[in-house]
Amino acid sequence: MANGLSRKQLEAMGLDEKICDAIIEAYLPTANELKQARTDLEALRAENDTLKKGAGDFATEKARADKAVKDLEDYKALVTKREKTAKVENAYRALARSARIDEKRLDTVVKWARINNVLDNEALKEDGTLEHADKLLEGIQTEFADFVTDSNTRGSGPSTPPGGSKTEADDLAAVRAAMGLPPEQGGKNNA
Repeated sequence: MANGLSRKQLEAMGLDEKICDAIIEAYLPTANELKQARTDLEALRAENDTLKKGAGDFATEKARADKAVKDLEDYKALVTKREKTAKVENAYRALARSARIDEKRLDTVVKWARINNVLDNEALKEDGTLEHADKLLEGIQTEFADFVTDSNTRGSGPSTPPGGSKTEADDLAAVRAAMGLPPEQGGKNNA
């Protein structure tokens, strides 16, 4: 009994051996209970430390899970925004097409609208057209008047081919001259 009463201490106090035995026997159960309580306390402290560490791990995992949920929600919002933007741009492209903008220039017109934030606050109607289509159409016709194509352009008819005043012989002579060949002599079958 390192920290408690020892037989030597009792004998040093001048107590008889029988009295020392009685005191030690009375003290021994209390000493054993105190030792067991100390062991239990150390076990509880170790368990508490483990639980604290586990709680820290739980907090870390919860923070990680919360971040993953937030990242997923942000991604869903981004995808939704991209889908809406694509639908609005397609509707704007159709509007530009209806304004007779050259097909080759449609991408340029849509890109201009994207860069200048023309479509940022634009919404689609249920039928897939833009809410402010009239105002946007007017803007397209004003800003991109140079890109408008005339759909009534036609080639010359077969009755009046280009250069129709020349004869076939004149055409052949012009081709021979362009090729650096001497003018044709005689008829068609010059062999």
